[in-house]
Amino acid sequence: MHTFALDGRFSDTSRFAVARQIRDALTVGGMRLDEAHPDIVICLGGDGSLLKSCNSRGYVGDFILLNGGTLGYLSEFKLSEWEKAVQAILHSQPSYEVHRPLVVEDRLGHHAFAANDVSLIAPVRAINYEIFADGEKLAQVHGSGLVAATALGSTAFSMSIGGPVLLTGDEVFSLTLAAPIRNRLTQPPFESCVLRSSALIKIKLEQNSRLYRIAVDGIDSPQINGHELFIYMSKTKQFRLLHYHEKSKIKRVYQSFSLN
Repeated sequence: MHTFALDGRFSDTSRFAVARQIRDALTVGGMRLDEAHPDIVICLGGDGSLLKSCNSRGYVGDFILLNGGTLGYLSEFKLSEWEKAVQAILHSQPSYEVHRPLVVEDRLGHHAFAANDVSLIAPVRAINYEIFADGEKLAQVHGSGLVAATALGSTAFSMSIGGPVLLTGDEVFSLTLAAPIRNRLTQPPFESCVLRSSALIKIKLEQNSRLYRIAVDGIDSPQINGHELFIYMSKTKQFRLLHYHEKSKIKRVYQSFSLN
């Protein structure tokens, strides 16, 4: 690695001070600051900061998170361990965790990417919609919407509504229904399912699009609307998370969510 960039919410003076120390130490170590074309993006902040960094850089590149937030599920080092992080970047060979984002698209071609999840939520009342997978009808639902999640994002919003934790790479993604209504008129066949990465999901809604909101990684995407939406995994975008500690995803899940 020869070049680096620094991302984060640097209006925080303490975080800005650490960013300067990292910049100076990496420069002394022989690396060069290049915000436009870095070999590695060093993100200072929480998991949300890393997602914003991936978004702003088009979901392409190599990223490492120094956690200055709360949970730090995606982090490799704490912010206070910045010197260890610098030494690892300069002198150690990382392993790479490869991810591809999901894409949500409407019939007019408006689209957005999500490293974690795509959510379709009706905040006011239940809506009727159909789900198709690769052209075949999968479910007819009356409920509050759904969340499609990558393996990376399966421990976020999706898990909070009962979705599965995907201890996988990007071979699969999940689809979880949000508050589906079950009665003699509507009985969705599942509350959550796992699909292969090549699957194309179509959502066909009966109601006016103003009844629901689309969000990618928790950020509203008002430009995407209509009665038909498509969700699929990108074939052109790819980003990597760098790891310098020998920590499996199973161990990361346990350490982040276990009360022990």
